[in-house]
Amino acid sequence: MAAILSIIIGCCGLFFFIKDYGYFESGQVFLVLLFCLFLGLFFYGTHKVRFGISLFALLMMLTVLVFSQVKYNWRKEYIETSRSAKPFAMEFYIDKYPPLENYLLAPLLKKPDWIRFSRDCVEPVLEERTYSPDCTTMKRIQDVYFIDVREALREYRNKMTKTALRVESGNINSKKRYFDCLSMRQCVPVPLLPPGVNPNTIDPESSQHIVERRAFWQLIDSNEITTEICDFMTLCKVLRKTGALSFQ
Repeated sequence: MAAILSIIIGCCGLFFFIKDYGYFESGQVFLVLLFCLFLGLFFYGTHKVRFGISLFALLMMLTVLVFSQVKYNWRKEYIETSRSAKPFAMEFYIDKYPPLENYLLAPLLKKPDWIRFSRDCVEPVLEERTYSPDCTTMKRIQDVYFIDVREALREYRNKMTKTALRVESGNINSKKRYFDCLSMRQCVPVPLLPPGVNPNTIDPESSQHIVERRAFWQLIDSNEITTEICDFMTLCKVLRKTGALSFQ
């Protein structure tokens, strides 16, 4: 009986782990191992007629499966949002979207909390909603979200320069190559001429598309974050809006 019940529960657990396999990430491996551990404990308790152990193991397996499903939904929401017209606002400022457990433990471990920062500060500013008072100074952002926004701006500015240099050198010479580079996370968005505009037809002395042109060449010719460049940096624009950053 113990073996039969364990096999049935194991098959049910396997179903829940693989039904959303398309959203699988490394943290799920630990949950699979944990489930197997409690499944073994359940078999032991049932076989030895120690139903207290069996009940405990069963509850723990249910807890593992619930958390696994929540993790899958977390990952699924991110991936589907990334494919939409409104991806995660800080997408290019982080190496990868944090798994659920990193998000939950960020305040406790004092790790950069980009998700809460985006929800409290970035998204409200971009959507012209009320943002948190914690977004109004760099020190407050550091204390609450554990993010060094000055360093984040500097790193992103360097990535923009590298992308602009690839465009200027001809390494990226088409919109397709540019968007492919973005999707592979080898580039970040930079100010470019609108689609269909031939740069060879623009008079260098004219004001035609001057905003994009000026910001693009500033990326190459200087190391500073100017107001023109800031307008093409989501984080910079948000910090200016909240008052955490000023060019005066």
